[in-house]
Amino acid sequence: MKYFYSKGAFLVLIWMCLLGITSWSYFKMYDTLFQGIEDVGNYSQFGLVPIIPLLFLAPFAGWLADARFGNFKVFRAGCYLLFIASLMACISVLILESSELKQSTMLLHFISGGVAPIVYGIWIIGLIACFVTALELGLDQMPEASTSNTTSFIAWFQISLSTGLWISDSLHTILLECTTNSWMVQLMSSLPIICTSISCCTMFLLAKKWLVIEPNTTKALKTIYQVLKFAAKHKAPIYRSALTYWEENVPSRLDLGKTKYGGPFTTEQVEDVKTFFKILIVLTPLVAVFSATTSIQTVWYWDHTNSSCSSVLIYGFGYSPWWTGIVTMIAYEIIIYPFVKNRLPSTLKRIGFGSFCVLLSNTAYFIIIAIEEFHYGVNITSGRSWLYMIYCAFFGVLSNFTILVMFQFVCAQSPYRVRGLLAGYAICLFTVSISLGIIVLFLFNYICESQYCSLIQALFSIILALIGFIMYCLLARWYKWRVRDEDYNAHRVVEEVYNRYLASPTIN
Repeated sequence: MKYFYSKGAFLVLIWMCLLGITSWSYFKMYDTLFQGIEDVGNYSQFGLVPIIPLLFLAPFAGWLADARFGNFKVFRAGCYLLFIASLMACISVLILESSELKQSTMLLHFISGGVAPIVYGIWIIGLIACFVTALELGLDQMPEASTSNTTSFIAWFQISLSTGLWISDSLHTILLECTTNSWMVQLMSSLPIICTSISCCTMFLLAKKWLVIEPNTTKALKTIYQVLKFAAKHKAPIYRSALTYWEENVPSRLDLGKTKYGGPFTTEQVEDVKTFFKILIVLTPLVAVFSATTSIQTVWYWDHTNSSCSSVLIYGFGYSPWWTGIVTMIAYEIIIYPFVKNRLPSTLKRIGFGSFCVLLSNTAYFIIIAIEEFHYGVNITSGRSWLYMIYCAFFGVLSNFTILVMFQFVCAQSPYRVRGLLAGYAICLFTVSISLGIIVLFLFNYICESQYCSLIQALFSIILALIGFIMYCLLARWYKWRVRDEDYNAHRVVEEVYNRYLASPTIN
């Protein structure tokens, strides 16, 4: 694996592991930061709903990395924001957990109602800036890498992120459930500060020596606007000749902007614009798929508070979705992929297969709920830990591979000038769909009062997965793979047309 000889690529993988630890630690601190609000109960999860629009900043962060500041500067700014958010969150947790300060109701309301949303807003902005640019920053360290090495790096990128998520989840779960010390929450609140401090220090000391910083690209959005403007004003080729109509397919209005039809743009520029919009369209149905995945995953969420320490250890090192994802990804990358890399289907087909697996899992859950609702005395889910174990393993493998293939598709098909923008769009779709799935789940759990709420929710998840799968299959079949720049030689075209004319039987 030649990319491991690059110090910059290895440094990016370390940063992703630290970023995974930091991001999951914030989720674990959520209830602590909002505990000062009285009479909220289970509805505290809706406290982050006003912050969800910040997720749409992901494409904007990608555009900043593409046209303004570059991947490294945007990534560095994101790390600084995460450090600030970590410091504010740690101070807030220390105050909320302090026995002397718990008597001040006004202070608790100020921290939970005012400071906590600000902390999570800064955290989301910093996290988006890092996630959007991290993969492209790692690929910049391998300018001469082959397709196989690039694919392998994306896999190890996913492994590093999953490792960070698993470390954070395991530390919080084990230390908080297997120990009785009340100060453990305060201690774990310092974990994001430690991780972000390491990232910032290594960035300050090693970035200039180890990283390859690519120059800023041209303003791709301006090119896209000019191509669309030209297509809107022209319905026919500017240069009319016999060579204009020698192709079998009628050129589209976007194609009229190419130089061979008299337009001011190269073939590469026009194809980049067409590919840009095709990727935007083909990835859109994944919103429904990821939302369905979130709902089914959260419904079967295991409550650690009622479990023994041994069960927590078995979960963390046995069938945790992060742990199973890490193990299967490493096994796939080291053992399986070298033998099947030339026989794998396209990334579009693999994404469709993942969407179909989501549909199957939701259908299986619906059948289980239906049996429990309409056959009294039959209880499948309670008391059977093996069912949750199988699901966790399946969810870990499926989610990791689906995200992996999605990133491979975006990196392979994205034009160089808008790769950050499209990466931000993919991350925006994923995060927004996960957030929408969680919101829908809480609406069903805390608002629906019917005895068939679980059954309705399962049916809703199936409908979401089915709609997303059907739409994706249709769009994936419509999608045409990106066409690179072609060598257009007018003299060669004249010779080919004249040779076909001479070979025509009507002449003989």
